[in-house]
Amino acid sequence: MVNAIAFSRDGEKLATGSTDNLARVWDMATGAVAAELAHDHFVNTADFDPSGRYLATGSADAMACVWDLDTRSRVLSLRHARAVKDVKFSPDGRLLLTASEDRKAYVWDTDTGRQKAQMSHKDFVLGVAFSPDGRKIATCSEDRSAQIRDTETWTPLFRVEHHSGLRAVAFSSDSNMIATGSEDGAVCVWRADTGLALLTLRHHRAVNALAFYPDGRYLASAGEDKVVRSTLLPEVQW
Repeated sequence: MVNAIAFSRDGEKLATGSTDNLARVWDMATGAVAAELAHDHFVNTADFDPSGRYLATGSADAMACVWDLDTRSRVLSLRHARAVKDVKFSPDGRLLLTASEDRKAYVWDTDTGRQKAQMSHKDFVLGVAFSPDGRKIATCSEDRSAQIRDTETWTPLFRVEHHSGLRAVAFSSDSNMIATGSEDGAVCVWRADTGLALLTLRHHRAVNALAFYPDGRYLASAGEDKVVRSTLLPEVQW
């Protein structure tokens, strides 16, 4: 079973993570497998750095790894205490944000592998995101909250809450909005500067994935109700 997919920024590569313990990198021009990268357990998540040379993966083996695709070698091995559920590179590729069932999210320096910041929740951390301008991060958890932090000091700016656990979080392309998806099927859109609620949408079951369109006018959401929804967002006066 495939757990994760990610495109490189140039669209030339596709990464998949699956329950056979492998992350695969596919050449989009030929459809051929360009690399197979092995973990010791299910691969839950993957993300390319901006250059497309490096791939981050997260696994149920409690490891987040960074791979050099030119050499097909592992260059960083970053450990959590439990399964890694999400990984995201910063827009400049200098940082990696990881989320885990150990109730922690970590920020790592991708040059040195050193931990730069730690965020705690009261339950599994299932989703993380950098704002496209690089100024904020978001972490979401089964404790029903999403935390928004500044990337200069890593101090909390605000938090938003749902009625049930959160599984997904995403920033809009202009960094002005945040979307969160929850286990009760709710999708909420918030202002990224204040946390003010702008819109609530509904699926019939848990929402596992969110993505803003590049122009920021639409939000795509995918749920366990077997529905992918595209929603036109209201215009907001900033």
